[in-house]
Amino acid sequence: MNNATATAGPDTPLDMELTVAIPNTAVVAIHNTAVAEYGRHDMPDPELQPLLGTSHFRVLIGARDLGFSEVSRLSSETDLTPPRNARSHSFETVVLRRALTRSTELYDWRRLITSGTDDRRPVTIQQLDAAGGGVANSWRLDGAWPCRWSGPAFNAAATDIAIEELELAYEDLVWLTAPDKPRSDKVSDKVSANKSRSRKKPEGA
Repeated sequence: MNNATATAGPDTPLDMELTVAIPNTAVVAIHNTAVAEYGRHDMPDPELQPLLGTSHFRVLIGARDLGFSEVSRLSSETDLTPPRNARSHSFETVVLRRALTRSTELYDWRRLITSGTDDRRPVTIQQLDAAGGGVANSWRLDGAWPCRWSGPAFNAAATDIAIEELELAYEDLVWLTAPDKPRSDKVSDKVSANKSRSRKKPEGA
């Protein structure tokens, strides 16, 4: 409760102070009304960040943009089953999809792995703020290698576009800092490679 001094009425002695109790809820209501009506000048509103879509992006394998139409989610996870000091960390594999052409370069990369060549490459996924626009976010898969390649299924009654898929395992996931975005001091944008490893390893590696 809050005490407030009220104005004395005609029957109140001049030397008597009239005190009434105002409930705290009433004080809060008055405060909220004042804030809504006049605003808060000591606490500026935070800058609103634009919402980003998922339809504009590009994927670079090394320095080459190979024109993928779909990228599965990026995910870093911890196995909660073991005790805390024995838990392992891993990255979910990433699946890239694109329309099948006569190019065999994705399958050729997979063939290098199955033949025993440890061919790991950096793969960069860039989220764009518009079609042909600037890079809003960018992630790099370090030490990526294809653990699966899949071609299309065929159906004489269907009219679907033929799609090929490349599934990637990788050693580390790095959220790259945009040039105009300050690096956070509280949360690192990189998961250490000696703590977080991909689930699969190349055959013969």
